[in-house]
Amino acid sequence: SLILLYAMCGETEKSAAAFQTAVARISEEDREEQAKLAAERRNTGGTAPGSPAKCLSAPSTRLAQAHLNFGLALMEHGKLDQAERVLREGLGVGSLDPQLYNALGALAQRQNQMEKALGYYRQAVKTKPDFPLAQYNLGRLLFSRSQFGDAEDHFLLALDPEPQAGQFLDQILSVYAQGQNQNHTLGFMRHAHRLFAERKQEILTARIEHLARILGVGERLI
Repeated sequence: SLILLYAMCGETEKSAAAFQTAVARISEEDREEQAKLAAERRNTGGTAPGSPAKCLSAPSTRLAQAHLNFGLALMEHGKLDQAERVLREGLGVGSLDPQLYNALGALAQRQNQMEKALGYYRQAVKTKPDFPLAQYNLGRLLFSRSQFGDAEDHFLLALDPEPQAGQFLDQILSVYAQGQNQNHTLGFMRHAHRLFAERKQEILTARIEHLARILGVGERLI
């Protein structure tokens, strides 16, 4: 989108203008759609063809996406207060609340507001449990606060969607490596190994086994 394109070029004023234009256009399209649906209901005796909620979901989602895009662009350029306002304004207008909450959590972390970040991440995974990035972010923050059991629970949930499991496995193992606690690392590896074996994800199962041999704990994996 133009919002992100201008932001990537450092043109924050043009990015802001593109955001305002997008919000105005999408809002107008939303109003027109509502008027159309109201007319259809009148013409059909109150039963418009199709689902009104479904018909309205597209413009609302695009409006939320505009807020998300511009909020992330502002974060990228260090305008955190403005980014928070834009992201919060996007809540409740479409189906992107989990992504907005996750972005707000990342923003709060950058501001060193960890309790606030925890709240946003928890809201993101509550709204959408199958959201690997938010599960990972929540797990990483809990790990940094020495809440290792809760952190592992969310790390394992981040591995849930098969196509992304390998990507998040590497990131999670990196967190454990930085923690330098072999018992915590082994505990996570053991549970991840069991999870991958149950799903018959042979490549990821083998990756865990290989790493366990490198660490000299292969016999303790099972």
